[in-house]
Amino acid sequence: MAPLQTICNHPIGPLALCDLIALDVLRAVMEVLHRDFNHPKYRGAPLLKEMVADGRLGRKAGRGFYTYN
Repeated sequence: MAPLQTICNHPIGPLALCDLIALDVLRAVMEVLHRDFNHPKYRGAPLLKEMVADGRLGRKAGRGFYTYN
């Protein structure tokens, strides 16, 4: 088990959770939050934008932060 999961008692790590939710969904949510609140903390990370553009959408695409079979 990863350290964050152990220390925080989370069943899944943050990047695996992002893959489970789907990176394109997370990006869309961030875009809405940034548009509506106009705060820089909601601006999507460049890495997230690159991964979505590359088709690395998470579990549903077979690859995201991790690779799935």
